[in-house]
Amino acid sequence: MDPLSIIASTFAIVQIADRIITLCKQYLSGVHDAPAELRLIAVEVGSVKCVLEVLELPSPDGTSTIQPILEKLKIPIQGCHEAFVALEALFPSDPDVPVQGKRQRLAVSLASLAWPFKRDRASKLIEQIGSYKATIVLGLTAETVCWLTRSLEYISWKTLSTRALWIHGIPGAGKTVLFSHIVEDIRTCCMNDTAGRFGYAYYYCDFARGQDETEPLIRWAINQLSRQLKILAPEVELLAEDGAQPSIPRLMQVLASIVQKFARVFILVDALDESQNRESLLSYLLWIMHTAELGNIQLLVVSRKEVDIERALLPNFGAISLSNRYVDEDIRTFIFIRLREDPRLCRFPEPLKLDVEAALVKGAQGMFRWVVCQIDNLKRLNTEPEVRSALNGLPKTLDETYERTLCCIPMENQTMARTTLHLLSSTVIHHLEDLLEALSVDLESLTFDPKNRPWDRLAPIEVCRCLVSYDPSNDRIRLAHYTVKEFLISPRIGNGPASSFQILSDTLSYLEARCYLVYMQDPIDYRTSPRRKLLTTISGQWESIVREEEQKPDIQALILGPAKLQNIIGWMSYEWEESFPVWSTGSDFGLPLMLTYLCYLEFCETATRVLDKITGLVDFQCLISAHFQYPIIKRLVQSEPPTSSMGSFSVDRVIERNSAVDENMLLFGFEGTFEQYINSTRFLFGLDQTTVLHIAAGFRNERFIQLFASRGADINSLTPNGFSVLIPAIYDGYGNQFSDVDRSSFCAWEIDGMLSFVRLLLRELGADPSSKGGCITPLQLTALLFPRSPEIYLKVARELLLCGADPNGVAHDTANQSRIVHSSQILPSCFPHGCREGLQKLTEEALECRGKSQFYDTPLRTLESDQRVYSTSTSRFYNPQYQLQLMKELGILLKSYGGRSLHLFPVKDLPGYCEEDMMIWEEMKGKENKNARCADDLGRDAVEGDVLATAS
Repeated sequence: MDPLSIIASTFAIVQIADRIITLCKQYLSGVHDAPAELRLIAVEVGSVKCVLEVLELPSPDGTSTIQPILEKLKIPIQGCHEAFVALEALFPSDPDVPVQGKRQRLAVSLASLAWPFKRDRASKLIEQIGSYKATIVLGLTAETVCWLTRSLEYISWKTLSTRALWIHGIPGAGKTVLFSHIVEDIRTCCMNDTAGRFGYAYYYCDFARGQDETEPLIRWAINQLSRQLKILAPEVELLAEDGAQPSIPRLMQVLASIVQKFARVFILVDALDESQNRESLLSYLLWIMHTAELGNIQLLVVSRKEVDIERALLPNFGAISLSNRYVDEDIRTFIFIRLREDPRLCRFPEPLKLDVEAALVKGAQGMFRWVVCQIDNLKRLNTEPEVRSALNGLPKTLDETYERTLCCIPMENQTMARTTLHLLSSTVIHHLEDLLEALSVDLESLTFDPKNRPWDRLAPIEVCRCLVSYDPSNDRIRLAHYTVKEFLISPRIGNGPASSFQILSDTLSYLEARCYLVYMQDPIDYRTSPRRKLLTTISGQWESIVREEEQKPDIQALILGPAKLQNIIGWMSYEWEESFPVWSTGSDFGLPLMLTYLCYLEFCETATRVLDKITGLVDFQCLISAHFQYPIIKRLVQSEPPTSSMGSFSVDRVIERNSAVDENMLLFGFEGTFEQYINSTRFLFGLDQTTVLHIAAGFRNERFIQLFASRGADINSLTPNGFSVLIPAIYDGYGNQFSDVDRSSFCAWEIDGMLSFVRLLLRELGADPSSKGGCITPLQLTALLFPRSPEIYLKVARELLLCGADPNGVAHDTANQSRIVHSSQILPSCFPHGCREGLQKLTEEALECRGKSQFYDTPLRTLESDQRVYSTSTSRFYNPQYQLQLMKELGILLKSYGGRSLHLFPVKDLPGYCEEDMMIWEEMKGKENKNARCADDLGRDAVEGDVLATAS
C-alpha cells in the first residue's frame, strides 16, 4: 500500500466514522431503551476519527511531517479501515422514506437494528479498533524521540563503543517517556539477535515507592535475565535453597554469574534521582563499571542533572542533555498531535490551534510536564476568548502552574483535594477505590462515615485536575509527576496563596495514622464488605506509620479507647487468617493480653502509657496461650498423611505441596514417628504456653523487654514447659511467620540483630546463660541451629560462654517431661482422625523414649552430629566446606571451656541412658565441686587474714 492509498484509507475511515456517529445518535435519540453499547461505539469511533485527522493535515510550515511515518502505519490503518467497514455493516441502511418528526424517528426500531444478535460482533470490532488506534498513536508519538536514537552518543553506546551513557534533563522534560522508547529499541535489538547472545534488563525507579531501589533493581535484573535464558541458573537455585534473605553483595554475585552467560547485557535504569538513599545505588552502578567480570554490561541511566549524580557518573559515563533544540521539536510535534487527537481540543479553529502551539512551545523551555498541564487547563475552556486570555497569562514555571491549579479548586472541594494529595504522597494508597474509602474518614471529628464518600468516583480526579493521573484499566491513581510531590513538600508553597495544601515534615504520617486507625474502628463483616480491599492495602504498612506518631495523645486514644484495640486485632486476624497470632489468657481482654498485642505491634509508647496508669504489681507471669502455630502444622501434616502406624513423612513432598507456608516452621523437617516427632528438637513445642516477657524476647524487641524488666518482670522466669527468655530470642523461627510486618529499628528482627539482643539479655538484664531448670539450654539451641547461620551463631555461642554458660548443660528432665505431655495434647488436632487412636499409648512411649532425643546431648555432641552430615553430603548445602570450617571453630571454642561430647540422660532404667557418659559427667562434677570448695576455703582464709591484719 503506497502513501497515497494510506491517505485515501484515512479519508474513508473518517467518512465512515461520520456515518456511524450519525446512526448512533439517531438510534440513541429516537429509540426507547436503545442499547448502551451504541454510546460506547460513538465515543470510540469519534476518538479514532480525531486521531486519523492528524494524518490528513499538513504541518504548520506546509511540509509533510506525516509522510515519513505513513509506511510504518500502513498495517494498523488498513486493519482499522476493514474494522470500520464491518462495523458499519452491522447497521441497517437508511430507510427509503425520510424520517421526519419525533413519531417517525421512533419507527427506526430495535427490530430493524436486530441488536441482540450483533452485540458480541460489535464488541469485538470495537476492541480491534481500540487496538489499532493505540498502535497508530504510538507510531505518531514514537517519532518524537528519533533524534535520540540517531545521536552519535547513543549509537556509540548501543554499538558497544561506549560502556555507559547518562541521559539527563530538567524536571518535567519527558525523561520517562523517552526511556520507555529506549527500552523498546533495545528490546527489538536483542530480539533480533536470534543467537540469544544479547540480554537486557530495565528498571523504573519511582518516588512513590519511597525506598532504596538498589536491591529491587538487582532482583528485577536477575529475574528478567533468567527468563531470557529460559533456564534457571544453578546460582539462582542455590539462592532459593539457602532460604535466608540474601544480601546485596550476594545478589550481585548471582547477577555476575548470570551476566557471564551472555555476550552482552544492556541494563537500563530510569529516574535514578527518585531512589531513596541513591548513594547506595550509585555505588553499585560504579562497582559494575569497575568490575572486570561485568565488563560485558552496557549501562544506561536516566535522571535529573543533580550535583551528586553528575559527580559520581562523570567521567565514567558518556552524557546526553535533554536541553537541546531537538526537545523543542519533540514538544512541537507532541502539541500538534494533541490538538488534533483530543476530542475537546480538536474543536478549536485551526488559527487558534496554531496560536496555542506557538505559545506553548515558547513557554515550555524544554518541559513536557509544563505543556501537559497547560493543555489540561486549556481543554476545560469553552470559548475562543477564554483560550486566548489563558494564552496571554500562561504561568512561567511548574511551581506557578501547580499553585494556580490548587488555587482554582473551589472552596467546597478543597478538603477532598487536600486529603487526596496528601494520601497519594504516601507509599500506601495506589488505587482509586482505596482512596475513595479513605475519604470516608472525617479527620476533624476522627469518625468514619460512608456518607463522606463521593458519589462520583472520579470526583477526586476532576478536583485535582493535572496534579493526579488515573489509569482506568487497573484503577491505579497517583500523583501525576514527581515534581508535584516536590512542590507540595517544599517551603516554596508555604509562602504563596496555596499554602493550605503544603505537606509539612510531620503532617503526612500524622494524617495517615489518624485516617487508618479511624477506618479500622468501624465494625464490619470482613467477608462480605467491599471495604476489605483498603484493609488489605494498608496491611503490613499502617503499623510503621502509626509508630511514627504514637507519642501523640489522640493517636494513643485511637488505640486504647473502649474496644478499639480489639477492633484492630479483629480485622488483622481475618486478614492474616491462620498466620495471625491468636493469643488468649482464658479470660477477658485484660492487661497481659493488651501488652502482648502492643508488643506485637511495637507500640511501645502506648504500652508505657498503659503501665504508667497501673498502681499495683503487674502480673508478668500470666500464662498466655498462642494458637498460631497449630493450623500451620496441621496443614503441613495433613499434606503428607501418615500411615496408621505413624509412618515416616516425605519432607520434600511436604515442602513442595506447601511452598507458600513458612518453611521456618519446618526447620530441618519432620521426624518419622510420633515419638520422634514429639522428642525432636527441631520442633520446640511448648513455646505456645508463654508469658508476655517471652513473647517480647521472641520478637527480639529491645524496648519492650527493657520496659517489662523495669516494671518488675523476672528476666529468669521459665514457662511451664521450661523455656527461658533466651530460647525464643535465639530460636530463629519463633516469629518469622510475621516477617511481612514492617519491624521498627527497635526490634532486632533479622538474625543479624540476634547477637545484640542476646547481649542485652545477658549483660544488662542479667539473664541466666545456662537457663537452669529448663527443657533446653541456650547453648544447646545455638549448636542445634548453628548450620542455619554459622557466623551469627558462633558469636552467640562465644557470648554465652563468656557470660558463664555451662558448656555441658542439657535439658532438665522434669521440664522436658512437662513439654512432652503438653506437646502430645496439642498434636491430636493436627493429625487425621484415624491416626489418633492409641494416643495415650504413644504419649507413654514418647515419655519412655525421651532419653534417646537430642534434648540430652551436650552442645559438642550435637555439633559433631551435624559435622558428620555435612562431611558426607555436599550437594544439599551451600558452601559445605565453609560450614565445616566454622563448625570446627565452634568445637574448639566449646572444648576450651571444658565442653565434652556426651549424652546426659539421668534415668537409669529407661532407653537412652549412657552409663559411661554419666560416669564421665559425675566425675567432672566431682572435680568442679572440689575446686569450688578449695576456692571457698581460699576465700575464707583471705578474709580471715584481712581481719587479723586490720585488728593488728
